[in-house]
Amino acid sequence: MTLYSEPRLLLENNREILGIPTGIKGKSFALTKLSALKNEKGWIVGQDDITEWKVDGFLVREGEIFLYGPKFSGRSLGAILEHSKPKSSISVLSLLIGALKRLNSHGAEPFHIQSDSVIISDEGNILFLPPNLIKNVDSTRPLHYRIKVYDRYNNPSLQGEKSLSFTLGVIAYKFLTGEYPFDSETEEELHEKMRRQDLLPPRLIIPEIKEEVSSFIMQSLGRDNESGKCSNLAEIPDLSQWETKLEQWGKGSIYLKISEDEKTAVIQQAESRRVKINKDFRRKVFWQRNWKKIAIISLTVIISGAVLGSIMKNVLAPRKTHGFTPIEVVKTFYNSLNTLDSQIISDCVIDKAGKQEVDEVTNLFVISRVSLGYEGKTSIISAPEWDKRGRPELKPPLSVYGVLNLKIETVQPVPRPVFLVNYQKWVPVSQGENPDKTNTSVNKGRAYQGFEITDKLYLKKDRGDWVIHKIERLKREPVNQANTKKE
Repeated sequence: MTLYSEPRLLLENNREILGIPTGIKGKSFALTKLSALKNEKGWIVGQDDITEWKVDGFLVREGEIFLYGPKFSGRSLGAILEHSKPKSSISVLSLLIGALKRLNSHGAEPFHIQSDSVIISDEGNILFLPPNLIKNVDSTRPLHYRIKVYDRYNNPSLQGEKSLSFTLGVIAYKFLTGEYPFDSETEEELHEKMRRQDLLPPRLIIPEIKEEVSSFIMQSLGRDNESGKCSNLAEIPDLSQWETKLEQWGKGSIYLKISEDEKTAVIQQAESRRVKINKDFRRKVFWQRNWKKIAIISLTVIISGAVLGSIMKNVLAPRKTHGFTPIEVVKTFYNSLNTLDSQIISDCVIDKAGKQEVDEVTNLFVISRVSLGYEGKTSIISAPEWDKRGRPELKPPLSVYGVLNLKIETVQPVPRPVFLVNYQKWVPVSQGENPDKTNTSVNKGRAYQGFEITDKLYLKKDRGDWVIHKIERLKREPVNQANTKKE
């Protein structure tokens, strides 16, 4: 006998009972734990009534301990998925959704479905084995079995009806395409695929599937039907929407007729997309696992390059600010913070002036590029862009960097120009970090902080160009963000 098989009928004292294999051999602590859950409730859901189903006790078959309870004849959801034809998908899904809705009305708490704990009879009655009991039984089973019956059906990021809808999407996808939307030999990679991997729409695997059917299944899996990319999980449909769709599909056909040439073209497109999906996912996983190392290496290269570049620049290259007036140099210095352009900032200064700004921009440039490579978008928003959007409140890890409300006053003209500069500067901060120790309220819950700053800048000529050689910080006060708008 193979351990970790699905529930099946057993004969005990000349009567048939339903046995649930545990994978436990002999006495163990795990068996003691399961005994404490003996009174956990399962349900038999019919068209008109709901009956409780409970475990009656334990017995041993070929050295393995089984839980057993009242007889219930049928096939597990997993067996139906593996051996039934796609045309039966609508009837099975309709039965499952109807039963789940009746259980919800009955007062049962939402639970995660797994393929070996849902048994469907030929008459259309459904047995849901006790969820808490099955969850504990799973802890005694090997990883490959848990992945097979539980993990590939359930998204760890979802709960309640959204979780059930995702599971229904997995079931529908498997029914119609013969493939599981997400699969792996490890839990970690499987969950990561559910969270991040692009997905091939059912209509590309089976070209005859109607667009609206493919789109709804993809929506249930948290994916966009056109691109296959992750979409807003809040848009996952509820059970009532599933019920409506299945009723519509049941009245017509979920397939359309296409020519062989059209079918061949779609299949070729699918293969090309599949290769890209796998490649993109490997890239995302690589960035996730290695972004810190890459950031450190990149930062080292940039800093080393900046040092070497600075030496070469002083000897050979003209500054980007060549020909600028003193006030143009000052404006360029501050405005370049908004574009993370460390090179032009370096061209504006000399003699260690602006070193903090150069280092700051260099670090943020690396972080921005790492997040762009890993997430496909940067987590750092320029201050002018944020201001243009109405200064919405941003949730971590999103943050703001740059200068706003720049005002420059001439204190002393050429030949020894001095300027007084007032501006608002926004910088990223770590969650929980309070950059202003005197005010604990200004940054609550945000990954960025603003400051009202006044600087005094001194300029001189170097190699024929005006440069900032000294910056005095006269004022730095935190901006109160209490009235920041929400996006």
